[in-house]
Amino acid sequence: MKRIARIIYMTDRAMPIVRRLMLAHPEGPLFRNTNGKPWTTEAVNCCFFDLQMRMGKDEMNRRGEEISKQAIAEFVPTLKTTKTRQGVIVPKTEAELRCEAKRKLTFKRAAQLALHYSLS
Repeated sequence: MKRIARIIYMTDRAMPIVRRLMLAHPEGPLFRNTNGKPWTTEAVNCCFFDLQMRMGKDEMNRRGEEISKQAIAEFVPTLKTTKTRQGVIVPKTEAELRCEAKRKLTFKRAAQLALHYSLS
């Protein structure tokens, strides 16, 4: 796969951080995880997704939005009703289904409210 060079503009605040990382890793990727390994595209995208969810949830809270019980009840039938626990398939409880529905609907709404960032 052919790599395309990217130009990344940095703020004055970011420059000291980049300089410090350049000194620490003169011959390799600058951005690394806590184990010292370079970040993967997938890891960065996961961080961006988490940030998007936090921003979206904050916006929901600012607007006073909540996922309604009716929306949750309507979404529950679309969910898978079993789970695997220690290799055994068991049914999910009603509470688990409602919790999963609320979580998924919250993620969906948060994604609508917040900007999406990605490396890919």
